[in-house]
Amino acid sequence: MLKKELRLKTEDFKSLPKTQRYHTENFTISYILKRTQSGSRGRFAVVAPKKLYKLAVSRNKAKRLTYSAIEDLATDLNTKFEKVFIFIKKDILNKAKIEILDEINSVLKLK
Repeated sequence: MLKKELRLKTEDFKSLPKTQRYHTENFTISYILKRTQSGSRGRFAVVAPKKLYKLAVSRNKAKRLTYSAIEDLATDLNTKFEKVFIFIKKDILNKAKIEILDEINSVLKLK
């Protein structure tokens, strides 16, 4: 799980309509480029909808998979982005972590 200081809070979702959005096969990724002071760190949120995952166990597992992929990218993401919102669109429970990592990486163009 991602550290608490790296996760977004509920009130951060109010700035969401002003962000850039990118759609991939499994995710909709929105982010705000870093505009504030250089010392601030990037923060992340993952949303798994109830329409897609009926059971809370499945929603939490999908979020854990995505958060673990973000942890691998955290050092690069912290320097480039202020806020990153990831909305899961399709079932990712059967995907490997490396596939999720590559998809997020391709949108955010980190490597």
